[in-house]
Amino acid sequence: MANHSFAPNMEKKIRGRQVYLKALRPVAKGEELFFTYANWKK
Repeated sequence: MANHSFAPNMEKKIRGRQVYLKALRPVAKGEELFFTYANWKK
């Protein structure tokens, strides 16, 4: 499961009806997964 954060460790990619989550950095075992619902870029 992934949750929302304004400091995400993943990014979402939408291709058609599919949503992919890609790590922005190495994620440790047991670390919570976060992505942002917003559509803005840094």
